[in-house]
Amino acid sequence: TYHDKTVGRATMPEIHLMKGDSRKDIKPSSTFTLHDNTLAGWNEFAKDLVMNDHVTWHVSGRPTVTVEFPIIGKVNYKNIEMEKDVKMVGFSGLKEMTIDTFDVTTPPSETHPFFEADVTIMNPAPVTIDPIGTISMKIKLNSTGSVIGYVRAKDISLVPGPNKAHLSG
Repeated sequence: TYHDKTVGRATMPEIHLMKGDSRKDIKPSSTFTLHDNTLAGWNEFAKDLVMNDHVTWHVSGRPTVTVEFPIIGKVNYKNIEMEKDVKMVGFSGLKEMTIDTFDVTTPPSETHPFFEADVTIMNPAPVTIDPIGTISMKIKLNSTGSVIGYVRAKDISLVPGPNKAHLSG
């Protein structure tokens, strides 16, 4: 849940712990399925995940825990209640972007310039969004802050680390 709204569900893989394991890092990798038909919870979570440095969401579940005892063998404990607030690194507004190539032309039949750029967008979050769809950005003059155009990148995905994209508009 995020701000008391159900966002989605994920199935966790089995986790094996041995006697003497005082701490085990769990790095699950699974597909997250949206649960909210109106997308209200997801839209709020996704916006905060992309725009903020960190987000905290509430994770809960009822896993089955299997314990192996030396004398009696395996015993299953079902529906153990598990709840935790998890603080995640966010995308930080996708502020870290480098321009690899940039071109501005004004076609003869147009009055406005056409922009094209190849960029590298850094995703600092340990989260992949595939596909994210189309992203739109403003092009501003540093000296005045005036918007001189808009560009879009279509059909992109964001994985942790550097991501290449082609912007045009």
